[in-house]
Amino acid sequence: IHFARSADAAATWSGPFNLEDFTGGALNTHGVTDRNPQIVFAGDGVWLLVWSAEDGDLALTGPDADIFALRSTDGGVLWTGFQPV
Repeated sequence: IHFARSADAAATWSGPFNLEDFTGGALNTHGVTDRNPQIVFAGDGVWLLVWSAEDGDLALTGPDADIFALRSTDGGVLWTGFQPV
């Protein structure tokens, strides 16, 4: 899952970066398949990203599909809170 941000009302954009880098490398390894990403801006610089993932052999929460979340409180510069929902 990739994300790009603008700090100047969309005049310029950052290059896309992989949000899963903020998971400590937990995703997109060991057969994990991400699906249906949804991102919401809650105001005051807060972004929330949720998606479903099939764990493959990673066994984060078992072999079934699960929902995960990441959160940013600084306009998408840093993302924290990777966790199963």
